[in-house]
Amino acid sequence: MGLTIHYRLAATGDDEHARKLVGQLHQAALDLPFQHVGDLVEFRGDERDWKRRADGDSLPTSRRRA
Repeated sequence: MGLTIHYRLAATGDDEHARKLVGQLHQAALDLPFQHVGDLVEFRGDERDWKRRADGDSLPTSRRRA
């Protein structure tokens, strides 16, 4: 059984600043005793709207890792 947690975050600054903040949060999660912490995934354009994807999957095929 897995658990996926989605967050909605707000911060001031540009995209690069946002990437830095998310990277810091990701590192904090890696430092905790979780069994697994997934890779960061950046969604762009229409990929960001999961409600519009026909398959209902939260990760677009183009961003999946084998």
